[in-house]
Amino acid sequence: MYLISLYFDEGTNKKIQLYMEQIAQRTGNMAMIDGKVPPHITLSAFDMAEEEKAIAGFTAMEQEFEKGQIFWCSVGMFLPHTIYLSPVLNAYLQKLSESVFSKIRYLEEVRIQIRYQPFSWFPHTTLGKRLNHAGGICCDAEPVCTVYR
Repeated sequence: MYLISLYFDEGTNKKIQLYMEQIAQRTGNMAMIDGKVPPHITLSAFDMAEEEKAIAGFTAMEQEFEKGQIFWCSVGMFLPHTIYLSPVLNAYLQKLSESVFSKIRYLEEVRIQIRYQPFSWFPHTTLGKRLNHAGGICCDAEPVCTVYR
């Protein structure tokens, strides 16, 4: 499998890495840390039989990409095992996603994973994965009644 991912500046990486480390410590699940997974957004995931053709496709695309801005707006979960940061799907991310897909789809014998195709792609930055109930995020909760007028 091949991945095309978007990586961030050093300051952003440090902030996101801190979240990843805190989740790992809290849950006891070190998958992201032990795997040395850097903060990123995956733009495409696909399979190809010939590695040389995949690399040639990467090289041709890489020259066309531009830097842009990303704004994370929320934290979410792919239930029950993954926690992530969710960015706003702004014009930059949408254009980048469409551009990558339009170039990859014409590579010979390519199989693009369905979750990275138009109208299926959900941009996110994984903070913790393979979480389970025993090592999941847990907290004490206290019911509070509030009256809004």
